[in-house]
Amino acid sequence: MLPEKRVGVPVLFLVFNRPELTRRVWRVLRMIRPERLYVAADGPRAGNAADFRNCAGTRRIVQQLDWPCDVKYRFLEKNYGCRRAVSSAIDWFFSEVEEGIILEDDCLPCREFFSFCAEALKNYRHDARVMHVNGTVHFSPETSDFDAWFSRYAFVWGWASWRRAWKMYDPVLLNYPFDRLSGCFPDAAVKERWDELLRNTQAGKPGFDDTWAFQWSAALFANGGLAVSPRRSLIRNIGLDSGTHEMPDCPEVSFDGISVFSGGRIRFPPVAEADAAADALTFDRIYRKKALPVRIADKLRKVL
Repeated sequence: MLPEKRVGVPVLFLVFNRPELTRRVWRVLRMIRPERLYVAADGPRAGNAADFRNCAGTRRIVQQLDWPCDVKYRFLEKNYGCRRAVSSAIDWFFSEVEEGIILEDDCLPCREFFSFCAEALKNYRHDARVMHVNGTVHFSPETSDFDAWFSRYAFVWGWASWRRAWKMYDPVLLNYPFDRLSGCFPDAAVKERWDELLRNTQAGKPGFDDTWAFQWSAALFANGGLAVSPRRSLIRNIGLDSGTHEMPDCPEVSFDGISVFSGGRIRFPPVAEADAAADALTFDRIYRKKALPVRIADKLRKVL
């Protein structure tokens, strides 16, 4: 099911210093022609001549509108880094709209991504337990009669949410209720791993000091939140080789243009409940801590 020529759901487009990637996603937005568009850009890093050039080039691209659109820009003059720039941009977005879609410059969506987000936002608008709409999935249920399913995990390679959910976000995890992780994760090893990841984020340890997405996962965990997910990924990440926070251990997401929906409509399951088997696979592949010899081998491969 393809969206109409215009997308009525507000879209936030997050950009920085990658004009070529930005141009590819911008082409899709020009095709979709959102009625309400918000564009946020972090500023160039001090003393980085390439940043000043590339940030300027990126901003020129996103100001080339050739369709009727209510657009607002938030261009930062100095660099605030990923955590502050992204989370404050989403704050700005949800101060303006009740619900919407968020895309970064390396998240290339297929057309059905917008349909899925629009239908999910409408369908779960008043369901407080559903806090996030995934555009990317790494695993999904093996068998299902539906086009969507529920996960504990919120992926931010193309996603959507509501103001009511985002207001639970805390960028520094101040006074975070770690005891609530047990309610989300009955498996002790999973709970302990997430306790470690979130405490590292809270402490701002190296590798966690400029992230914003772990805090969003933390908000879902603390509030028993769920992410409604498509059966197949609707986003291709095109920036893994150049991103600040690469995820080299993640598998490639599928993106072949084949419809993920049946009969021209999206069939949502009647009960909002996390699929334990799919989430277990997701944890094992994405979040489980590797043994030390494996981590050393991974680092050597990157160096070589």
